[in-house]
Amino acid sequence: MTPNVLSTIRRIAPSLLVALLLLLGSTAARAEGGVSFRFAEEGQGWLLQGPVDVLKWPFVYDRSRERARNTLVRLSGDTQVRVIETRSFQRWKRVELQQDGRTVLGWVESYNVPEAMRLD
Repeated sequence: MTPNVLSTIRRIAPSLLVALLLLLGSTAARAEGGVSFRFAEEGQGWLLQGPVDVLKWPFVYDRSRERARNTLVRLSGDTQVRVIETRSFQRWKRVELQQDGRTVLGWVESYNVPEAMRLD
């Protein structure tokens, strides 16, 4: 190989390694047995762990003020939810959960669930 090719590879290799690690890290929302909340189906019960936003509508906003207006509740800790509907190539899940004695219906972006465990 020529020196130009080697220097190009040396410059690109760290970026490719970081991109690979980010892609592998995006599957961190794994449940027992390697099942991800991303593949949750309608009617299934799940235990969501960590901070998760439940939204009014299945949209991602660039501005924090708009995102805050779209947020119904922020889940922290272990919360049981039931998946009611899935959308957009399994990215969005409409969930039902109980909070303070009332039923909350909202949308969860499955990519933003740090950890989940299937209950049934």
